[in-house]
Amino acid sequence: MPCAAQLPYSLAHRDWVETTAMTDALKASGAGLVASFVMAGGVLTGMYDDGGTGRAAAEIDTPRFELARERGRRLRALAREIGVSPAALAIAFALANPATASVLFGATTPAQIAEDVTALGIDAATAQRLLDL
Repeated sequence: MPCAAQLPYSLAHRDWVETTAMTDALKASGAGLVASFVMAGGVLTGMYDDGGTGRAAAEIDTPRFELARERGRRLRALAREIGVSPAALAIAFALANPATASVLFGATTPAQIAEDVTALGIDAATAQRLLDL
C-alpha cells in the first residue's frame, strides 16, 4: 500500500486533489499528499510578469495559464497585504490541506530557501483566506 501520492497541487491546480474521491482515497489508505508544482512553475509568484524565463515562458499568454495568472495576481495582492512573499503564501496554501504530508519546491539560492520556509509561520486563518482565491 502506498504511503504517499505526489501530485501537482496549488491554487492553480487544486480541483483534482480536492475531489471527494481523492480525499477519500488518501484517508482510506493513510497516504499523505506530497504536493508538487505548488507555485505553478513560477506563474503564481509573478515570475513571468516582467518577461522571466522558464518552462512556461513560451506559453504564458495562452489560455492554459489564464487561471494561474489570475489566481497569482490575487495571491500576490494578499502576500503584499500581510507582508509575506508570494512563494511562502503559495507553499502555505498547500500545507493548509490536512492531507499534505510534504511540499516540494525548487529554489536556486539560499535566500529563496529562507524565504520559502517562512510559510511555516503563516497562521491557519491566513491559510483559510487562500481557499477563497
